[in-house]
Amino acid sequence: MVETGEATTAANPAYLEYDFGRNHSGLKFTIQQDAAGIYRITAWKVQYLNPSGTWTDVMPYQTIGSSAQATYTAPATVPPTSKIRLYVQNSNANEYPAVQEFRVTGQPS
Repeated sequence: MVETGEATTAANPAYLEYDFGRNHSGLKFTIQQDAAGIYRITAWKVQYLNPSGTWTDVMPYQTIGSSAQATYTAPATVPPTSKIRLYVQNSNANEYPAVQEFRVTGQPS
């Protein structure tokens, strides 16, 4: 992890930025909710740093409402990338997002 964007209100997303050190492809993301009820996230998405240096969504926000794992496989159209960002939201009033685990798998390219 190299950078975070802290949620300052429940309406704002928080993010974690990961730097792989070199390009990876075939990315798959698995997220595990925090089981602490009001701190559960209500939506999540991932962005990648594209070759032109701008951040691009891998997928739109995905809703999540339980403590079960959720998995998303990036489409083949996502080019190899060296950095990703995990964005999370918690739309519950006056609460902030919490994640128990976020796992990324892929192949160095």
